[in-house]
Amino acid sequence: MKHIKKYKHKPEIGDYVLCSENDKSNDDLNIFIDNNIGKIINIISATKNTMEYYYVVYNKVPANIDGIFVNDGRNMWLSEIKYWSKDKEELEAILQVNKYNL
Repeated sequence: MKHIKKYKHKPEIGDYVLCSENDKSNDDLNIFIDNNIGKIINIISATKNTMEYYYVVYNKVPANIDGIFVNDGRNMWLSEIKYWSKDKEELEAILQVNKYNL
């Protein structure tokens, strides 16, 4: 498996991402975000002097957390993005490794 370097560059629009919520108050949301690949479709600067956040969309958002998403997407800070890649298969490999504790 290829090694994916974190923070060598910033994620870009069109990148696939694996995220982890900073807010751990909703178990269903955390499980979904931790175990699904999203795709960045927009990058938004909150203000001139603060960090950017990334609008990440997901496929097949479960009904029990659908109200937390807007158009199947969610704003994520850079600190919440664990891995990103142009190649979705690289992130799928990471999910498999994490799933089986390899």
